[in-house]
Amino acid sequence: FEVDCRAAGAAPLNINVEDDKQNLIPVRVNETQPNCYDVSFVPSTPIPHFVTVNWNDFNIKGSPFKVNVMPRPEKDINLGGEGKIRVYYSTTTSSEKIRHNCRFLQSLLERKKVHLREDFEPWIPID
Repeated sequence: FEVDCRAAGAAPLNINVEDDKQNLIPVRVNETQPNCYDVSFVPSTPIPHFVTVNWNDFNIKGSPFKVNVMPRPEKDINLGGEGKIRVYYSTTTSSEKIRHNCRFLQSLLERKKVHLREDFEPWIPID
């Protein structure tokens, strides 16, 4: 998940994840730009986990967040075959949130190298 603290000013970010049995789960935090962070963790058991997000020694609204971790299916799930990966986007939106989400998605796909796959088509403008 992403934590965007740009509007909050400079302060320390602390993130803790623990499972329902109060075991701490390792968390990876990567600052993608000043005061904007990519956060990830890998649960090892299918039980509820709790994510505490703390900025400048204060919990953000809603923290801790409950994450229900489900068991892995016994078989890989097949969604019905192969296809193309298509990303549509708006070129005329005036919403900063939509433009931010578009930039974030592009960055995510590039980090995962999805844009280099044979089944990826170039981004498609819809307006």
